[in-house]
Amino acid sequence: MVKHCYLKYPWGASWCGMLLFAGKKNILVDSAVEEAFSPFLKNSLAELHLKIEDIDLVVNTHGHADHTGMNELIRANSNAGILNCSNLPENYIIDGGDYQLQILHTPGHTGDSVSFLELSEGILFSGDAIEGSGSRFAGVALYENAGKLLATIEKIRTLYTQNKIQKIYLGHAYHGTCGILEKDEIIPFLELSRKMVLSYDSFIKGLSENLTLAEQAELLRQEFSVSESVLCKKSAEITVKAHINRGEQLC
Repeated sequence: MVKHCYLKYPWGASWCGMLLFAGKKNILVDSAVEEAFSPFLKNSLAELHLKIEDIDLVVNTHGHADHTGMNELIRANSNAGILNCSNLPENYIIDGGDYQLQILHTPGHTGDSVSFLELSEGILFSGDAIEGSGSRFAGVALYENAGKLLATIEKIRTLYTQNKIQKIYLGHAYHGTCGILEKDEIIPFLELSRKMVLSYDSFIKGLSENLTLAEQAELLRQEFSVSESVLCKKSAEITVKAHINRGEQLC
């Protein structure tokens, strides 16, 4: 059994998720925000009888600061490498010595989004690649490209139906989850993620073209937000932009 530990750093209205694979090589997937370094990460590692210096490699699901924040601090306090996986080919294998992580390109949330699949047990860390109906922080699902996100959802669904994915760890507490999708929860969450993209698309198409981006985003939040206290009002604007002037049919 591959030893792994899901770390959740409290962050605003939610938390930032990280997944540590421990073995011959200790690989940390995502590094939350800078302030998580001490005492959170140090104490979390100590509970596993590890230190910062024991981290061999840090990889990131995408370039947002809440997923890369500790990269340089970890590098400065250890011999850890930082691997930019968005530049590596699909299905590239990162060798952990006694386990292997496969890189899957899963764009949509951002253009550089990747997910990591541990091959022997089917553990997928998806970061923000799939978001269901969104998080309390953003209020709605947040993505830059609607078409690519739908393709990512189908890619993960296919891997699941091929029995290659047994469990998914998410980057944040997306609405209705604790951040972990057990096997029987994966297809419903993927279907919810797909449904939200199509629902947003239909709603945005029905809005007046005379509305500003901010006004469209506010209406999207009013219609679909999973939180009464949306903390990041710019998030919905990014999602609205993913739908307007895209020039392709979503299905």
